[in-house]
Amino acid sequence: MKQRESINLKFRCNSDNIPCATVETSTLQNLMYQLSPQSWQWLLGYLENGIDEDFGIFPMQVSQYKGACFQFDMLKSLIETGYKIQFAPMFRETLYHVSAVLPLINGKIFFRLERTNEIMNYIETIKTTA
Repeated sequence: MKQRESINLKFRCNSDNIPCATVETSTLQNLMYQLSPQSWQWLLGYLENGIDEDFGIFPMQVSQYKGACFQFDMLKSLIETGYKIQFAPMFRETLYHVSAVLPLINGKIFFRLERTNEIMNYIETIKTTA
Protein backbone atom coordinates (compact mmCIF):
# COMPACT_ATOMS: atom_id res chain seq x y z
CA MET A 1 0.00 0.00 0.00
CA LYS A 2 2.77 2.43 0.82
CA GLN A 3 4.23 1.82 -2.66
CA ARG A 4 0.97 3.06 -4.24
CA GLU A 5 0.59 -0.05 -6.37
CA SER A 6 -2.65 -0.90 -8.07
CA ILE A 7 -4.23 -3.87 -6.31
CA ASN A 8 -6.68 -6.52 -7.46
CA LEU A 9 -9.06 -8.16 -4.99
CA LYS A 10 -11.11 -11.33 -5.10
CA PHE A 11 -13.38 -12.43 -2.27
CA ARG A 12 -13.62 -15.88 -0.71
CA CYS A 13 -13.81 -17.65 2.63
CA ASN A 14 -10.85 -19.63 3.93
CA SER A 15 -11.02 -23.19 5.29
CA ASP A 16 -12.23 -21.87 8.68
CA ASN A 17 -15.06 -19.95 6.94
CA ILE A 18 -13.38 -16.61 7.69
CA PRO A 19 -14.09 -13.94 5.03
CA CYS A 20 -10.95 -13.06 3.08
CA ALA A 21 -9.78 -10.96 0.20
CA THR A 22 -7.13 -12.38 -2.08
CA VAL A 23 -4.82 -9.46 -2.86
CA GLU A 24 -2.63 -9.29 -5.96
CA THR A 25 -0.27 -6.59 -7.22
CA SER A 26 2.42 -6.52 -9.88
CA THR A 27 4.90 -7.80 -7.28
CA LEU A 28 2.64 -9.92 -5.03
CA GLN A 29 0.44 -12.89 -5.85
CA ASN A 30 -2.41 -14.43 -3.83
CA LEU A 31 -1.96 -12.82 -0.43
CA MET A 32 -4.97 -13.90 1.62
CA TYR A 33 -6.06 -11.02 3.86
CA GLN A 34 -8.70 -11.77 6.50
CA LEU A 35 -11.56 -9.29 6.48
CA SER A 36 -13.33 -7.62 9.35
CA PRO A 37 -15.69 -4.68 8.80
CA GLN A 38 -12.83 -2.29 9.67
CA SER A 39 -10.25 -3.96 7.42
CA TRP A 40 -12.76 -4.03 4.54
CA GLN A 41 -13.40 -0.28 4.92
CA TRP A 42 -9.65 0.30 4.96
CA LEU A 43 -9.14 -1.70 1.74
CA LEU A 44 -12.05 0.06 0.06
CA GLY A 45 -10.64 3.44 1.17
CA TYR A 46 -7.34 2.57 -0.47
CA LEU A 47 -9.01 1.41 -3.69
CA GLU A 48 -11.13 4.57 -3.92
CA ASN A 49 -8.85 7.30 -2.58
CA GLY A 50 -5.37 5.88 -1.99
CA ILE A 51 -5.72 6.24 1.80
CA ASP A 52 -3.15 3.82 3.22
CA GLU A 53 -3.29 4.74 6.91
CA ASP A 54 -4.13 1.52 8.75
CA PHE A 55 -4.00 2.63 12.38
CA GLY A 56 -6.58 0.72 14.40
CA ILE A 57 -7.00 -2.08 11.85
CA PHE A 58 -6.56 -5.53 13.38
CA PRO A 59 -7.01 -8.14 10.62
CA MET A 60 -6.78 -11.04 13.06
CA GLN A 61 -9.94 -9.93 14.92
CA VAL A 62 -12.38 -11.62 12.57
CA SER A 63 -15.29 -13.98 12.93
CA GLN A 64 -16.72 -16.78 10.84
CA TYR A 65 -19.05 -15.94 8.00
CA LYS A 66 -22.68 -16.85 8.64
CA GLY A 67 -24.12 -16.35 5.14
CA ALA A 68 -24.37 -18.72 2.20
CA CYS A 69 -22.00 -17.07 -0.34
CA PHE A 70 -19.63 -14.35 0.85
CA GLN A 71 -18.63 -13.27 -2.66
CA PHE A 72 -22.26 -12.85 -3.77
CA ASP A 73 -23.12 -10.95 -0.58
CA MET A 74 -20.19 -8.57 -1.19
CA LEU A 75 -21.35 -8.04 -4.78
CA LYS A 76 -24.88 -7.20 -3.61
CA SER A 77 -23.55 -4.91 -0.90
CA LEU A 78 -21.43 -2.93 -3.35
CA ILE A 79 -24.31 -2.61 -5.84
CA GLU A 80 -26.72 -1.50 -3.11
CA THR A 81 -24.31 1.23 -1.99
CA GLY A 82 -24.17 2.67 -5.51
CA TYR A 83 -21.12 1.11 -7.14
CA LYS A 84 -21.38 0.32 -10.84
CA ILE A 85 -20.35 -3.29 -11.36
CA GLN A 86 -19.45 -4.33 -14.91
CA PHE A 87 -20.67 -7.83 -15.79
CA ALA A 88 -19.04 -9.88 -18.53
CA PRO A 89 -21.45 -10.53 -21.40
CA MET A 90 -23.14 -13.88 -20.88
CA PHE A 91 -22.18 -15.15 -24.33
CA ARG A 92 -18.49 -14.82 -23.38
CA GLU A 93 -18.88 -16.80 -20.17
CA THR A 94 -18.95 -20.50 -19.57
CA LEU A 95 -22.24 -22.12 -18.69
CA TYR A 96 -21.23 -22.40 -15.05
CA HIS A 97 -19.95 -18.97 -13.99
CA VAL A 98 -20.75 -15.27 -14.02
CA SER A 99 -17.87 -12.79 -14.00
CA ALA A 100 -17.91 -9.14 -12.99
CA VAL A 101 -15.45 -6.39 -12.16
CA LEU A 102 -15.55 -3.15 -10.22
CA PRO A 103 -12.81 -0.79 -11.47
CA LEU A 104 -11.67 1.80 -8.93
CA ILE A 105 -8.90 4.41 -8.94
CA ASN A 106 -6.26 2.27 -7.22
CA GLY A 107 -7.28 -1.21 -8.32
CA LYS A 108 -10.09 -3.57 -9.24
CA ILE A 109 -12.39 -5.99 -7.48
CA PHE A 110 -13.07 -9.17 -9.44
CA PHE A 111 -16.01 -11.51 -9.00
CA ARG A 112 -16.42 -15.02 -10.40
CA LEU A 113 -19.62 -16.56 -9.15
CA GLU A 114 -21.17 -19.93 -9.75
CA ARG A 115 -24.17 -19.42 -12.00
CA THR A 116 -27.28 -20.14 -9.94
CA ASN A 117 -30.91 -19.13 -10.36
CA GLU A 118 -30.57 -16.73 -7.41
CA ILE A 119 -27.62 -14.93 -8.96
CA MET A 120 -29.16 -14.80 -12.43
CA ASN A 121 -32.44 -13.45 -11.03
CA TYR A 122 -30.53 -10.79 -9.10
CA ILE A 123 -28.60 -9.72 -12.20
CA GLU A 124 -31.83 -9.49 -14.21
CA THR A 125 -33.37 -7.36 -11.43
CA ILE A 126 -30.37 -5.01 -11.55
CA LYS A 127 -30.57 -4.64 -15.33
CA THR A 128 -34.29 -3.86 -15.31
CA THR A 129 -33.98 -1.21 -12.58
CA ALA A 130 -30.88 0.46 -14.05
